[in-house]
Amino acid sequence: GEQIHSMLLQYSFDVAPEGDAKEQPVLARVQSLHEQLYDAPLDSMLWRLDDANGQTLQYGGAMHDAAETKLKKGSYSISVLLRHPDRAQLTALKELPLLLRMPLPKLDCVVHGGRGAASKGGHGGHEAVAEGWVRRGGHKDLYVCKPTTELPKWVSAGDVLTGHVALDKGSKEATKLPLAFEAPPAPVKKAEAADDDGDEEDEEVVGAALDEEAMACAKEARLVQEDVDELERSVFRARLQRLGALRKAASSAERYNALADAMLAESPPPLDKGKSLGLELLLEVLAFRRQAKPPAALAEADMAGWRAEQVQPAAEAVLDLIDADEVSTHFGRTHESEGASKAAKEHATMMDEQRSALRLALLARASALASLPVESESFSTAVAELKQWVDKPDALKEEEDKDALALTLMRHELARSRPGAALKVLRARLAVQEPGAKRAKEVGKECVKLYRDVLGLELWASNMEEALFAKFPVVKLPL
Repeated sequence: GEQIHSMLLQYSFDVAPEGDAKEQPVLARVQSLHEQLYDAPLDSMLWRLDDANGQTLQYGGAMHDAAETKLKKGSYSISVLLRHPDRAQLTALKELPLLLRMPLPKLDCVVHGGRGAASKGGHGGHEAVAEGWVRRGGHKDLYVCKPTTELPKWVSAGDVLTGHVALDKGSKEATKLPLAFEAPPAPVKKAEAADDDGDEEDEEVVGAALDEEAMACAKEARLVQEDVDELERSVFRARLQRLGALRKAASSAERYNALADAMLAESPPPLDKGKSLGLELLLEVLAFRRQAKPPAALAEADMAGWRAEQVQPAAEAVLDLIDADEVSTHFGRTHESEGASKAAKEHATMMDEQRSALRLALLARASALASLPVESESFSTAVAELKQWVDKPDALKEEEDKDALALTLMRHELARSRPGAALKVLRARLAVQEPGAKRAKEVGKECVKLYRDVLGLELWASNMEEALFAKFPVVKLPL
């Protein structure tokens, strides 16, 4: 017999449909092995598309195209299996590129009759080519400009956009010329120039009473203070970043609290471009309290109470720092961003930050109370306040928070003896969940419990369990 070596290549990519589109069609192709059958240099050449949960969405072969797969927003991976008797041959293909074809909506490109006009994008009075006739065997120069339509945000440098120019839109048999456009790097947006109008006015007022030397001294003192403030903010941000690293690394509560308590005891530095670093610190502490591991000796029945004791004070600290009436007043009006002053822009940034923090704190408090075994009046009050600021899941940014909202509202509806409304909340969330959401499996299991234990729908519960097994596979068959 002959020994056959195999190699499994892994490719990862993200999908982020834009606009009203909920899904993005994707076609995978190993271009260098495409349309090679009996003369193919390798064996197998199968690929498999999985989502972030490990669910298999599509299979295909390198020699021909499979059907397009419509993907929701999220992270995906493709595994390609290659086999060959010569191990060195496989090693040479370790960096084999994978092509992803993603259909885009129509992108408009202006056609000119001269190269100079196309290079300048039609500026200078150059008009696009008008309709006309070309004799059979005739010749006409056509120059196509780059797309005038804004490219999707997920298009990155090096991506190639393909299309065609149809010489006669009304005839399918007419010649079509292929087009290719390599996407350039996204332009680097410079920071907006500081609005120094207020400073100039202050200097004019001071200048009326002080001489030039005194004004220079005052300006120097102001710059020195700005350096001091910026240094303080930089040190604070570095410590805050370290706190986040400890949380993500699942460090012990002792290590985390040693740094967090020291920072909470200090006065936070001045605002950073309208953002409150003190609020960022409280939100970081709240995030840790929501995911902190309970003590090993704690009984399972007491875990919900322990979690509520951890989360509620942290959520209240965030709420105490925010003036809810001011935030409500700000977003109750329309604000023009174009032509706004620097102070107005910083105020708008601060209000947006505070509204997001307010929503997150209200959700954390209600979610912690929802896990308690006994329904309390404080839970109903917390949910009522939450609904005032979070009217739909899209008001929250993170997928994990959207799942927490669904679970919280589900338990609130069950407490009100409304199992149908609770089921509606869970099914609506399951329909739009992104692959890889951390609490996706928990939402599905709660739906199974609702079917089986509350509504008595055993068949529906069994169907849901089978769907969960497919969505979160424990074992996958090899390629």
